[in-house]
Amino acid sequence: MSQDHSNANLSILKLPAIVTGLFERARRPLLPGLKGASELFVRYLRRKPGRGLAVIYNVDEVKRGRRKYSNDLYRSVSLTLDEQALEGAYIRFSETQAQQASVA
Repeated sequence: MSQDHSNANLSILKLPAIVTGLFERARRPLLPGLKGASELFVRYLRRKPGRGLAVIYNVDEVKRGRRKYSNDLYRSVSLTLDEQALEGAYIRFSETQAQQASVA
């Protein structure tokens, strides 16, 4: 049986940009006091049936040629998606829907 995933096309690779965008819209810095640009780097990723998706990102400065990133726990952001937001390997919402989500 084939399923329609036309509205479930958000890639896990797009999640860092979505998280960054949500912080920007909420006017909250990912890393307070940071002078330059920041980026999210996956530190931990887990997907368990019945428990959803959990991702912990390290927040660090973007530096040219830098290969080592901070492991400081105070420089991390977590993202959790409930099992209901997932359908197999698909995320049930689109990039547009994620970008239009309300922020408080």
